[in-house]
Amino acid sequence: MPASTSKRWILISGASTGIGRAMTLDLLAQGYHVMAGVRKAADADELRRLASAQSPQHGRTLETMILDVTKAEDIQRAKAWCDTLAAQGDSLWSVINNAGIVVVSPAEFIPIDELRKQMDVNFIGAVALTQAALSALRSSGGRVVNISSISGRLSLPFTWPYSASKYAMEAWSDGLRMELRPLGVDVVLIEPGSIQTPIWEKSLRTNRDLFDRLPETARTLYGTELNALQSRIEQTNRGADVSIVCKAVRKALSARSPRTRTLVGTDAKILIWFKRLLPDRWFDAFIRKGLTSSE
Repeated sequence: MPASTSKRWILISGASTGIGRAMTLDLLAQGYHVMAGVRKAADADELRRLASAQSPQHGRTLETMILDVTKAEDIQRAKAWCDTLAAQGDSLWSVINNAGIVVVSPAEFIPIDELRKQMDVNFIGAVALTQAALSALRSSGGRVVNISSISGRLSLPFTWPYSASKYAMEAWSDGLRMELRPLGVDVVLIEPGSIQTPIWEKSLRTNRDLFDRLPETARTLYGTELNALQSRIEQTNRGADVSIVCKAVRKALSARSPRTRTLVGTDAKILIWFKRLLPDRWFDAFIRKGLTSSE
């Protein structure tokens, strides 16, 4: 656990809904103080309401900030908060990079601006926020916790932009871990499989507009599989409870020597087992069969 200080703070991005919101409430229950990054004031109000309903004390140990990890001014605000925290003798024990979106598209037709947005939010934003926090983390001997995904270990048709952002996060995390270990800062990857979270429901709404703008050629070439994928994404919302991710994060924050990466969920572990076992083309066929059978 952190060194003895008056407060033990966690800075978390993407705390408005889903895994981020659940982690925020769980960490408050563990006795941490949390600075939760949200996109809108209404999200902050709802998070404070939930924290206070959980316990009046939690309402007092939660702070919020508007944090869009793609905006330089928001990152600078987060850095100022981290530096102030360290200067006043409190401990920033961890930054949890959780903010994320999902872009779905055939590679042939993806708008490049959408691909840039995918990488900006899921990967470059995480790097920027971590840069903002590192001075304070060095002072506390804390840790960086990156919420990756099973998609950071394998890629699927059409959701490859999301996988690309998570592959990038995994590569960065491995390099960062080696850079920071001599300085006393651990870097941890959490890799969930299918979790009951709004991110995929949001992706359906966002990507329906993207699908509607596809040219007729794209519909002819990929329409059947894209429709099947939408059905598969809807099934993702029936994944494991978010509490299993919260448990993994708890361990990452409290262990004296945390695991460098943790697969979360039975489906994630099974998929990785198949990925290691099968030749690439066999695994490709396995994935495509699973996709088309979801129609």
